Amino acid sequence: MSSRSHDAGFDSRLLVSQAGVTSPLTLVRAYSPGEWELFVQEAVDSQSDYTRVVKIAGSGDKGRDVCAELSSGEWDNFQCKAYRQALTPSDIWVELGKLFHYVSVGDFTMPRTYLFACPFDVGPKLHDLLSSPDRLREGLIEAWPAHCASKILTSDTIPLSSDLLTLIRSTSFSIFSYIPTLTLIRYSLCSPFASTRFHIELPPRSDPDIPPEELQGHEHRYVAKLFAAYGDACGTSAFSASDLDSRPHLGSHFVRAREAFYSAASLERFSEESAPVGAFTSLKHAVFAGVVDVAESPHANGLDCVRATTRAAQELQLSDQVLEPRTRVTDRHGVCHHLANEDQLDWCTPRDLKSGGT
Repeated sequence: MSSRSHDAGFDSRLLVSQAGVTSPLTLVRAYSPGEWELFVQEAVDSQSDYTRVVKIAGSGDKGRDVCAELSSGEWDNFQCKAYRQALTPSDIWVELGKLFHYVSVGDFTMPRTYLFACPFDVGPKLHDLLSSPDRLREGLIEAWPAHCASKILTSDTIPLSSDLLTLIRSTSFSIFSYIPTLTLIRYSLCSPFASTRFHIELPPRSDPDIPPEELQGHEHRYVAKLFAAYGDACGTSAFSASDLDSRPHLGSHFVRAREAFYSAASLERFSEESAPVGAFTSLKHAVFAGVVDVAESPHANGLDCVRATTRAAQELQLSDQVLEPRTRVTDRHGVCHHLANEDQLDWCTPRDLKSGGT
Protein backbone atom coordinates (compact mmCIF):
# COMPACT_ATOMS: atom_id res chain seq x y z
CA MET A 1 0.00 0.00 0.00
CA SER A 2 1.39 3.36 -0.97
CA SER A 3 2.08 5.79 1.84
CA ARG A 4 0.95 8.59 -0.49
CA SER A 5 -2.51 7.26 -1.25
CA HIS A 6 -5.00 9.54 -2.99
CA ASP A 7 -8.78 9.36 -3.10
CA ALA A 8 -9.42 9.53 -6.83
CA GLY A 9 -12.68 7.84 -7.64
CA PHE A 10 -14.04 8.09 -4.10
CA ASP A 11 -17.78 8.74 -4.12
CA SER A 12 -18.25 12.07 -2.39
CA ARG A 13 -21.91 11.22 -1.77
CA LEU A 14 -20.67 9.03 1.07
CA LEU A 15 -19.83 12.19 2.98
CA VAL A 16 -23.37 13.55 2.84
CA SER A 17 -25.55 12.84 5.87
CA GLN A 18 -29.20 12.67 4.91
CA ALA A 19 -32.19 12.30 7.20
CA GLY A 20 -31.76 9.14 9.22
CA VAL A 21 -28.47 8.24 7.51
CA THR A 22 -25.03 8.63 9.07
CA SER A 23 -22.21 9.03 6.59
CA PRO A 24 -19.21 6.69 6.89
CA LEU A 25 -16.94 9.64 7.74
CA THR A 26 -19.18 10.77 10.58
CA LEU A 27 -19.52 7.19 11.77
CA VAL A 28 -15.80 6.39 11.98
CA ARG A 29 -14.99 9.71 13.62
CA ALA A 30 -17.17 8.66 16.56
CA TYR A 31 -15.38 5.34 17.11
CA SER A 32 -13.78 4.49 20.43
CA PRO A 33 -10.02 3.84 20.32
CA GLY A 34 -10.60 0.08 20.24
CA GLU A 35 -13.18 0.28 17.47
CA TRP A 36 -10.95 2.64 15.47
CA GLU A 37 -8.09 0.13 15.66
CA LEU A 38 -10.40 -2.66 14.51
CA PHE A 39 -11.66 -0.50 11.63
CA VAL A 40 -8.08 0.23 10.54
CA GLN A 41 -7.24 -3.48 10.72
CA GLU A 42 -10.26 -4.39 8.58
CA ALA A 43 -9.48 -1.71 6.00
CA VAL A 44 -5.81 -2.66 5.74
CA ASP A 45 -6.64 -6.36 5.60
CA SER A 46 -8.73 -5.75 2.46
CA GLN A 47 -5.55 -4.88 0.57
CA SER A 48 -4.16 -7.84 -1.36
CA ASP A 49 -0.52 -6.86 -0.83
CA TYR A 50 -0.46 -8.36 2.63
CA THR A 51 -0.14 -11.96 3.75
CA ARG A 52 -1.27 -11.21 7.30
CA VAL A 53 -2.67 -8.19 9.15
CA VAL A 54 -2.68 -8.31 12.94
CA LYS A 55 -3.80 -5.86 15.62
CA ILE A 56 -1.24 -5.68 18.42
CA ALA A 57 -2.51 -2.49 20.05
CA GLY A 58 -2.66 -2.62 23.81
CA SER A 59 -0.36 -2.90 26.79
CA GLY A 60 3.11 -3.88 25.63
CA ASP A 61 2.50 -3.15 21.95
CA LYS A 62 5.84 -1.30 21.76
CA GLY A 63 4.39 1.30 19.46
CA ARG A 64 2.81 -1.16 17.04
CA ASP A 65 -0.96 -0.97 16.59
CA VAL A 66 -1.79 -2.69 13.29
CA CYS A 67 1.02 -4.63 11.63
CA ALA A 68 0.66 -5.65 7.99
CA GLU A 69 3.11 -8.32 6.85
CA LEU A 70 4.32 -8.98 3.31
CA SER A 71 5.56 -12.22 1.79
CA SER A 72 9.03 -10.67 1.52
CA GLY A 73 9.28 -10.50 5.30
CA GLU A 74 8.85 -6.72 5.33
CA TRP A 75 6.02 -5.11 7.26
CA ASP A 76 4.07 -1.87 7.47
CA ASN A 77 2.99 -0.27 10.73
CA PHE A 78 -0.28 1.60 11.10
CA GLN A 79 -0.17 3.70 14.25
CA CYS A 80 -3.73 4.38 15.36
CA LYS A 81 -4.63 7.60 17.13
CA ALA A 82 -8.37 7.89 17.80
CA TYR A 83 -8.10 11.56 18.70
CA ARG A 84 -10.98 14.00 18.31
CA GLN A 85 -8.79 16.48 16.46
CA ALA A 86 -6.07 16.43 13.83
CA LEU A 87 -2.65 15.20 14.89
CA THR A 88 0.13 17.65 15.66
CA PRO A 89 3.91 17.11 15.83
CA SER A 90 3.80 16.79 19.63
CA ASP A 91 1.44 13.82 19.24
CA ILE A 92 3.92 11.70 17.31
CA TRP A 93 7.38 12.19 18.87
CA VAL A 94 6.98 9.54 21.56
CA GLU A 95 5.65 7.06 18.99
CA LEU A 96 8.70 7.57 16.81
CA GLY A 97 10.86 7.31 19.91
CA LYS A 98 9.33 3.92 20.76
CA LEU A 99 10.00 2.69 17.25
CA PHE A 100 13.68 3.58 17.27
CA HIS A 101 14.19 2.29 20.82
CA TYR A 102 12.66 -1.14 20.20
CA VAL A 103 14.36 -1.51 16.82
CA SER A 104 17.69 -0.60 18.45
CA VAL A 105 17.32 -3.33 21.09
CA GLY A 106 16.38 -5.90 18.43
CA ASP A 107 12.72 -6.47 19.31
CA PHE A 108 11.70 -6.05 15.66
CA THR A 109 12.97 -4.68 12.37
CA MET A 110 12.35 -1.26 10.91
CA PRO A 111 9.03 -1.27 9.01
CA ARG A 112 8.84 -0.63 5.30
CA THR A 113 6.38 2.19 5.97
CA TYR A 114 5.03 3.74 9.14
CA LEU A 115 1.66 5.42 8.73
CA PHE A 116 -0.31 7.39 11.29
CA ALA A 117 -4.07 6.80 11.20
CA CYS A 118 -6.27 9.39 12.89
CA PRO A 119 -10.01 9.96 12.25
CA PHE A 120 -9.32 13.67 11.75
CA ASP A 121 -6.07 13.09 9.83
CA VAL A 122 -3.16 15.47 10.53
CA GLY A 123 -2.94 19.20 11.00
CA PRO A 124 -1.03 21.51 8.64
CA LYS A 125 2.17 21.57 10.70
CA LEU A 126 2.44 17.79 10.88
CA HIS A 127 1.42 17.44 7.24
CA ASP A 128 4.28 19.71 6.20
CA LEU A 129 6.70 17.97 8.56
CA LEU A 130 5.83 14.49 7.24
CA SER A 131 6.38 15.85 3.73
CA SER A 132 9.93 16.88 4.65
CA PRO A 133 11.84 13.78 5.89
CA ASP A 134 15.01 15.67 6.85
CA ARG A 135 13.08 18.20 8.92
CA LEU A 136 11.17 15.36 10.56
CA ARG A 137 14.43 13.64 11.53
CA GLU A 138 15.87 16.79 13.03
CA GLY A 139 12.58 17.46 14.81
CA LEU A 140 12.73 14.05 16.51
CA ILE A 141 16.31 14.58 17.62
CA GLU A 142 15.42 17.97 19.05
CA ALA A 143 12.25 16.67 20.73
CA TRP A 144 13.85 13.55 22.26
CA PRO A 145 14.78 14.97 25.71
CA ALA A 146 11.33 16.44 26.39
CA HIS A 147 9.01 14.08 24.49
CA CYS A 148 10.74 10.70 24.38
CA ALA A 149 13.42 10.10 27.02
CA SER A 150 11.09 9.64 30.01
CA LYS A 151 7.95 8.57 28.10
CA ILE A 152 9.03 5.46 26.18
CA LEU A 153 9.26 3.32 29.33
CA THR A 154 7.43 3.89 32.59
CA SER A 155 10.27 2.46 34.64
CA ASP A 156 13.34 3.94 33.00
CA THR A 157 14.69 6.88 31.04
CA ILE A 158 15.96 6.34 27.50
CA PRO A 159 18.53 9.00 26.65
CA LEU A 160 19.45 9.71 23.05
CA SER A 161 22.56 7.52 22.98
CA SER A 162 25.10 7.49 20.19
CA ASP A 163 23.70 4.18 18.95
CA LEU A 164 20.18 5.58 18.81
CA LEU A 165 21.40 8.72 17.12
CA THR A 166 23.26 6.65 14.53
CA LEU A 167 20.10 4.62 13.84
CA ILE A 168 18.02 7.77 13.47
CA ARG A 169 20.60 9.35 11.17
CA SER A 170 20.84 6.23 8.98
CA THR A 171 17.08 5.68 8.62
CA SER A 172 15.20 7.15 5.69
CA PHE A 173 12.44 9.24 7.22
CA SER A 174 10.47 8.99 3.98
CA ILE A 175 8.93 5.82 5.50
CA PHE A 176 6.86 8.05 7.80
CA SER A 177 3.54 9.43 6.59
CA TYR A 178 -0.17 9.20 7.36
CA ILE A 179 -3.10 7.46 5.73
CA PRO A 180 -6.17 9.68 5.19
CA THR A 181 -9.39 8.51 6.79
CA LEU A 182 -11.15 8.71 3.42
CA THR A 183 -8.61 6.24 2.05
CA LEU A 184 -9.30 3.86 4.91
CA ILE A 185 -13.03 4.19 4.25
CA ARG A 186 -12.48 3.48 0.55
CA TYR A 187 -10.49 0.36 1.41
CA SER A 188 -13.10 -0.73 3.92
CA LEU A 189 -15.90 -0.32 1.38
CA CYS A 190 -14.16 -2.98 -0.71
CA SER A 191 -13.92 -5.41 2.18
CA PRO A 192 -16.39 -8.09 3.34
CA PHE A 193 -17.01 -5.99 6.47
CA ALA A 194 -18.54 -3.04 4.59
CA SER A 195 -22.14 -4.26 4.65
CA THR A 196 -22.36 -4.40 8.44
CA ARG A 197 -19.99 -1.55 9.27
CA PHE A 198 -21.64 0.96 6.95
CA HIS A 199 -25.09 -0.66 6.65
CA ILE A 200 -24.64 -1.18 2.93
CA GLU A 201 -26.73 -3.67 1.01
CA LEU A 202 -24.98 -6.80 -0.16
CA PRO A 203 -24.30 -6.90 -3.92
CA PRO A 204 -26.59 -8.90 -6.22
CA ARG A 205 -26.08 -12.62 -6.16
CA SER A 206 -25.62 -14.75 -9.25
CA ASP A 207 -27.68 -17.87 -9.99
CA PRO A 208 -26.67 -20.94 -7.98
CA ASP A 209 -24.66 -23.77 -9.48
CA ILE A 210 -26.50 -26.59 -11.21
CA PRO A 211 -25.69 -29.96 -9.59
CA PRO A 212 -23.54 -32.20 -11.80
CA GLU A 213 -25.14 -35.41 -13.00
CA GLU A 214 -22.70 -37.57 -11.05
CA LEU A 215 -22.70 -37.37 -7.29
CA GLN A 216 -19.60 -35.71 -5.91
CA GLY A 217 -17.55 -37.02 -3.00
CA HIS A 218 -18.62 -34.24 -0.66
CA GLU A 219 -22.30 -35.16 -1.15
CA HIS A 220 -22.26 -38.77 0.02
CA ARG A 221 -23.12 -38.21 3.67
CA TYR A 222 -26.32 -36.20 3.20
CA VAL A 223 -27.29 -38.41 0.25
CA ALA A 224 -26.86 -41.52 2.40
CA LYS A 225 -29.18 -39.95 4.96
CA LEU A 226 -31.73 -39.08 2.29
CA PHE A 227 -31.71 -42.64 0.94
CA ALA A 228 -32.16 -43.97 4.47
CA ALA A 229 -35.15 -41.62 4.86
CA TYR A 230 -36.59 -42.81 1.53
CA GLY A 231 -36.09 -46.42 2.55
CA ASP A 232 -37.77 -45.77 5.87
CA ALA A 233 -40.79 -44.34 4.05
CA CYS A 234 -40.89 -47.31 1.65
CA GLY A 235 -40.36 -49.96 4.29
CA THR A 236 -36.94 -51.09 3.07
CA SER A 237 -33.50 -50.82 4.60
CA ALA A 238 -31.64 -51.07 1.27
CA PHE A 239 -32.77 -48.05 -0.73
CA SER A 240 -30.33 -46.98 -3.47
CA ALA A 241 -30.14 -44.63 -6.44
CA SER A 242 -31.57 -47.28 -8.76
CA ASP A 243 -34.80 -47.27 -6.74
CA LEU A 244 -35.48 -43.64 -7.66
CA ASP A 245 -36.55 -44.59 -11.20
CA SER A 246 -39.47 -46.67 -9.95
CA ARG A 247 -40.57 -44.02 -7.48
CA PRO A 248 -40.91 -40.71 -9.41
CA HIS A 249 -42.06 -38.72 -6.37
CA LEU A 250 -38.84 -39.64 -4.57
CA GLY A 251 -36.80 -39.02 -7.70
CA SER A 252 -38.13 -35.47 -7.97
CA HIS A 253 -37.58 -34.90 -4.23
CA PHE A 254 -33.99 -36.06 -4.61
CA VAL A 255 -33.41 -33.68 -7.53
CA ARG A 256 -34.79 -30.77 -5.50
CA ALA A 257 -32.66 -31.76 -2.49
CA ARG A 258 -29.48 -31.70 -4.58
CA GLU A 259 -30.45 -28.37 -6.13
CA ALA A 260 -31.01 -26.99 -2.64
CA PHE A 261 -27.66 -28.35 -1.43
CA TYR A 262 -25.83 -26.63 -4.29
CA SER A 263 -27.85 -23.47 -3.86
CA ALA A 264 -26.70 -23.26 -0.24
CA ALA A 265 -23.13 -23.96 -1.38
CA SER A 266 -23.36 -21.01 -3.78
CA LEU A 267 -24.64 -18.85 -0.90
CA GLU A 268 -21.61 -19.90 1.15
CA ARG A 269 -19.29 -18.88 -1.70
CA PHE A 270 -21.15 -15.57 -2.08
CA SER A 271 -20.74 -15.02 1.66
CA GLU A 272 -16.99 -15.57 1.48
CA GLU A 273 -16.68 -13.03 -1.34
CA SER A 274 -19.14 -10.34 -0.29
CA ALA A 275 -20.22 -10.65 3.35
CA PRO A 276 -18.51 -10.33 6.73
CA VAL A 277 -16.40 -13.24 7.88
CA GLY A 278 -18.53 -15.96 9.46
CA ALA A 279 -21.84 -14.82 7.95
CA PHE A 280 -22.68 -18.22 6.45
CA THR A 281 -21.66 -20.04 9.63
CA SER A 282 -23.91 -17.70 11.59
CA LEU A 283 -26.79 -18.48 9.22
CA LYS A 284 -26.23 -22.23 9.63
CA HIS A 285 -26.26 -21.87 13.40
CA ALA A 286 -29.51 -19.91 13.23
CA VAL A 287 -31.16 -22.50 11.00
CA PHE A 288 -29.94 -25.35 13.20
CA ALA A 289 -31.31 -23.68 16.32
CA GLY A 290 -34.64 -23.17 14.58
CA VAL A 291 -35.12 -26.70 13.20
CA VAL A 292 -33.31 -29.11 15.51
CA ASP A 293 -36.31 -29.65 17.79
CA VAL A 294 -38.43 -30.42 14.73
CA ALA A 295 -35.85 -32.88 13.39
CA GLU A 296 -35.62 -34.65 16.74
CA SER A 297 -39.39 -34.89 17.26
CA PRO A 298 -41.25 -38.15 16.48
CA HIS A 299 -42.19 -38.60 12.82
CA ALA A 300 -43.94 -41.35 10.91
CA ASN A 301 -40.75 -41.98 8.93
CA GLY A 302 -37.48 -40.37 7.88
CA LEU A 303 -38.95 -38.66 4.81
CA ASP A 304 -41.60 -36.99 6.94
CA CYS A 305 -38.77 -35.78 9.17
CA VAL A 306 -36.94 -34.29 6.18
CA ARG A 307 -40.06 -32.52 4.95
CA ALA A 308 -41.03 -31.20 8.38
CA THR A 309 -37.50 -29.92 9.01
CA THR A 310 -37.08 -28.15 5.68
CA ARG A 311 -40.57 -26.66 6.05
CA ALA A 312 -39.54 -25.31 9.46
CA ALA A 313 -36.40 -23.82 7.92
CA GLN A 314 -38.53 -22.14 5.27
CA GLU A 315 -40.68 -20.47 7.93
CA LEU A 316 -37.84 -19.22 10.16
CA GLN A 317 -37.40 -15.53 10.90
CA LEU A 318 -33.80 -14.73 9.96
CA SER A 319 -33.96 -10.94 9.81
CA ASP A 320 -30.99 -10.69 12.19
CA GLN A 321 -28.77 -12.52 9.71
CA VAL A 322 -26.54 -10.50 7.37
CA LEU A 323 -27.24 -12.90 4.50
CA GLU A 324 -31.02 -12.89 4.91
CA PRO A 325 -31.68 -10.38 2.07
CA ARG A 326 -29.82 -12.67 -0.36
CA THR A 327 -31.13 -15.98 0.99
CA ARG A 328 -33.64 -17.97 -1.11
CA VAL A 329 -36.10 -20.62 0.02
CA THR A 330 -33.94 -23.27 -1.66
CA ASP A 331 -30.96 -22.04 0.37
CA ARG A 332 -32.85 -22.68 3.60
CA HIS A 333 -33.65 -26.22 2.49
CA GLY A 334 -30.05 -26.63 1.35
CA VAL A 335 -28.65 -25.50 4.69
CA CYS A 336 -30.59 -28.37 6.29
CA HIS A 337 -28.83 -30.80 3.97
CA HIS A 338 -25.48 -29.14 4.75
CA LEU A 339 -26.20 -29.68 8.43
CA ALA A 340 -27.04 -33.32 7.71
CA ASN A 341 -23.83 -33.60 5.69
CA GLU A 342 -21.94 -32.38 8.76
CA ASP A 343 -23.79 -34.86 11.02
CA GLN A 344 -25.61 -32.14 12.91
CA LEU A 345 -29.02 -33.36 11.70
CA ASP A 346 -30.33 -36.88 11.14
CA TRP A 347 -33.57 -38.01 9.50
CA CYS A 348 -33.49 -41.55 10.86
CA THR A 349 -31.76 -43.27 13.75
CA PRO A 350 -28.04 -43.91 13.02
CA ARG A 351 -28.60 -47.66 12.63
CA ASP A 352 -30.78 -46.97 9.57
CA LEU A 353 -28.02 -45.20 7.64
CA LYS A 354 -26.12 -46.95 4.89
CA SER A 355 -22.51 -45.88 4.45
CA GLY A 356 -22.41 -45.39 0.72
CA GLY A 357 -25.85 -44.15 -0.18
CA THR A 358 -25.31 -44.80 -3.87
